[in-house]
Order: sequence, then structure tokens, then C-alpha cells
Amino acid sequence: MTEADQLLSDKIRSLHARMAQLCLEDGKGLDTMRMLQIYAGMSVELMLEYEKPGAMLQLFLTRLQKDLKLASFGPHCQRADDLPPVYILDREIEFGRAFIREITIDEPDEIHASLHVLSDLLRHDICGWQDRHICKQDSFHIFHSLAHIAMAFEIGAQDLCDLIIDEKVCEEDWSLADCLYGMCSYTGQLTGFDLLRPDIKIMHGERDGAVALIDQMIFILSQEATRLGIESRNDWYVSLAANDQPIQFNDRMAAELEKLCAPFFDLIEIYHPLHRAALMAKAAGRMVAVAAGGEIPEIEPALARTMTMTALSESYRAQQQLRRVVS
Repeated sequence: MTEADQLLSDKIRSLHARMAQLCLEDGKGLDTMRMLQIYAGMSVELMLEYEKPGAMLQLFLTRLQKDLKLASFGPHCQRADDLPPVYILDREIEFGRAFIREITIDEPDEIHASLHVLSDLLRHDICGWQDRHICKQDSFHIFHSLAHIAMAFEIGAQDLCDLIIDEKVCEEDWSLADCLYGMCSYTGQLTGFDLLRPDIKIMHGERDGAVALIDQMIFILSQEATRLGIESRNDWYVSLAANDQPIQFNDRMAAELEKLCAPFFDLIEIYHPLHRAALMAKAAGRMVAVAAGGEIPEIEPALARTMTMTALSESYRAQQQLRRVVS
């Protein structure tokens, strides 16, 4: 190992020590789920530097599985019910991505070496967690799903924006405002898709003061827009219609985007409705940045926020109304 390699390894190990400290909970010990989410963000951030990040992810997972001496578990199976709420996933994955960017890693050899160090640290942690009765098979399966989601959230969000612009703006003369309204409407529909299932409400927050599903999507969308240059504000919720107002929702654009985007979700193996909603929310956040960003925005930021919140809330409320009718 060269001196430069050793220095890089020391920096990453220092980040790892800080991460472990951040994941300690008073009286509870180490939050291994949070560590796995941050690991996923850090790893995927490095893989995005490759020409084919998806292939690099598969190589990374294959090597880790081999190092852990685990048998193959067949095709990817997303363990959505074992994972945190989607807004937590997005928050911690993005934290991991930002965390690894504290180290300047530019050269291909440095990126490759950094991934090896991360893989070794992850293997060491997963094996060590067995002493806490967390079997390494479960830890690996969860990391597998987290890394897959982290990659899909980044690559998929950009590809969705490109797909919608190519098909709807270039081919069908939609405006960016049309795209944004349709994306947010479809997000709201996906968010409310499984409201009839009580387990979804319990797992992902609809009871006992937990963060409501629609609020999770607003968080994901607004944070993505902010990361891409839209001014950070606290008034996104000002545009939400009061619950006693009649629902005024046109689902035509949402239906158009469903026909376009559902096959894409299948292609990238994102199947859970809430994960699809989160990915669409991230793409909508990017569309806000495109439409409302720059010195001469196509849509004024205040109008973009109003349109975003109206489409999200009205489509979600329409699903809630449908639930009441069905039940």
C-alpha cells in the first residue's frame, strides 16, 4: 500500500469512527439500521463516479456477499416492510452521500480503493453485530435493499425527469408546469395507493403522532429542490388546502404519467408504492429546481410551491376519500 493509499484509508476510517459515534443512542446502543443507511449513501456516492454505476453496485454487493461467506439468495427482493419510512431513508442516504464528499476523491484509483475500504469496514461491522444477535444474513439483505434504493433514488430521479421531458415536453408539448403538476399528482396517488392496508399506516406513519405519509413526500420533494438550489423556506405548507375544502383534482395528467412511469419502475425493480412515490417526489423536486431556478425562472418559485402542494395534497385527499367510500 502506497503512502497515498494509506492516507486515504485513514481518512475513511476516521469518517467511520465519526459515523459510529453519530449512530449511538443514549441507553440503546448502536443504531445499526442508521449505520447501514449511511453506508449505502456513502457507497453509492462513490459508485456514481463510474460510467456504469449499476454494474459497479452489483460487483460491490457480490464481493461483500462472498467476503461474508453467504449463500446466494436469488433475485433482488426488496424488504420494504423491514425498512424505515421513506423520508428517513432519503434523509440518511443523502447524509451518507454528503458525508463521503468531505473527502476529496477524484482519481479512479482512489474511488476504487475507497470502495474497497468501505467494503472491508462494512464486512467487519456486519460480522461484529452478530454478537448483538443480529445475523449477518439479515444485515446483508437489508444493506442490499438500501443500496439498491439509494442507487434508484439518484439515477432513477434523473432518468424520470429526462423521460418525462423527452416524452411529454418534446413530443406532446407539455409545459414544465404541466410536468410538475402531473408528477406531484402521481406522487399523491402513489402515496395513497395502499391506504386501505392498516399495516402500511402503522409501518410508515399515519397513527400515534407519526409523520403522515403526505408529509413524508413533501419533505422528500422540498429537500431535493433545496439541494439543487431552490431557496430553503418554511412556507411550503402554506399552500396546502384546508381539509374542509372540496377536493378539486384532475387525475388526467397523473394517469398519463402512470402509463409512462410504471414500466420504468418495474425496469429498475422499485415495486413498493411508497418507494415509487418517494422516487417520483425526488424527481418532482428536481423539476421544481429546473422550472423555478435560475435568474429568469419559467415558473416563479412561489407559484411552483403552490402548484406542487396543491397537486400533492388534492390527489392524496382523493385517495383518502376513496378509502372512506370503499370502507
